[in-house]
Amino acid sequence: MWSAGARPNPPSNVSVWETHRPHAVHISWHPSTYSPVSVAGYIIEYTFYRTEWETLAELADDENEYTWTSASVFVEYRFRVRGISSTGVRSEPTQAVNFYTTGTPTYRFSSVDRL
Repeated sequence: MWSAGARPNPPSNVSVWETHRPHAVHISWHPSTYSPVSVAGYIIEYTFYRTEWETLAELADDENEYTWTSASVFVEYRFRVRGISSTGVRSEPTQAVNFYTTGTPTYRFSSVDRL
């Protein structure tokens, strides 16, 4: 039986790239697998210039991608994703992905799965 305080497993394979839309960054990930509790949703967090991590978006469990349309150009961001259980318990974050915005569509930058 699952414990109410048990953490879900984090998602994996976070990828980040710029889209053809101005100031738009696309973030995707693979859903949590083999989790001790079911995942009710995901939280995308970001930081820049060594500031504190902030919540960028909270998404439902059936969503595994998000396009942020307010990114500044020529800024180095770091993104990570967490799973969240129905009781509000957050997973550990994924490994952060560093991404420098240029205003030009780019190739994907990905995290390495946690072991």
